[in-house]
Amino acid sequence: MTKPEIIAAAKTLSVHELSRILDEKEDVIGKVIWTPDDIACQLKEDGYPPTEENIKAVKEILKTDYDLNDCSSGWFVIESAVYDADKNKELQKKEKKGE
Repeated sequence: MTKPEIIAAAKTLSVHELSRILDEKEDVIGKVIWTPDDIACQLKEDGYPPTEENIKAVKEILKTDYDLNDCSSGWFVIESAVYDADKNKELQKKEKKGE
C-alpha cells in the first residue's frame, strides 16, 4: 500500500480501532486522543450546554490557539515513572557493556 492509501484506509477506522493499532506498536508507549465527547463533557462540567455550536467553537479555539501535539505536559508522567522505578530499585545505575 502507498502512504496515501494507508491514510485513506485509516480514515475509515473508528477512534477505538486506531487506538488499538497504536497500542499494538512496540515503539508507542502512550497516547492521548481527544474527541468531541471530551469537549462536551468539559462544557457540561463548566455549566455550558454541549451543543454542536459550542463544541465547534471550542474545537476552533483548540485548532488555532493550542498545540495539541505538544506533549510536554506529559513529561510529568514519564518523570514520575522514572522516579517510581528508582524508588522501587528497578533501575540499573550503570549501563551494561555493549550497550
